[in-house]
Amino acid sequence: MSSLLRPKPRFFLDRGLGAVAVPSALRDAGWQVATMDEVYGADQSQLVQDIEWIRDQTAAGYCLLTKDTRIAHDPAEAEAIWMSDARVVTLTSAKITAATMVERLLKHSETIHSWARSVPPPFVLGVSATRIRRVRLRYPPGR
Repeated sequence: MSSLLRPKPRFFLDRGLGAVAVPSALRDAGWQVATMDEVYGADQSQLVQDIEWIRDQTAAGYCLLTKDTRIAHDPAEAEAIWMSDARVVTLTSAKITAATMVERLLKHSETIHSWARSVPPPFVLGVSATRIRRVRLRYPPGR
């Protein structure tokens, strides 16, 4: 099936990407997104453990969007990604503004959507200012 006929991927944004500026800009650009606050509620979203939302939102069909590459290296989170068959897109720099986050995601939009639609999971895709690269998932142990 051609990528044009496949449904657009849906993205779940973790709390590090915020609840307003980044999701609004991505929606304006035609992305289908949901935020932690929208899914779990503003109060509860602060209490949800990373392993829980990784598992739950992958099962719900979302590609996960974060700004924390440590997600691929933390043993528990890497295991959750592996065991859930998660598709993860992460910004490789956590210390950037919302405007810069949006700029980088939109710059690489076509590649991000292509990976989300067609690359077999699990994977972690790192997005920087100039390139996209697969981030090594530190699971299973010894891999």
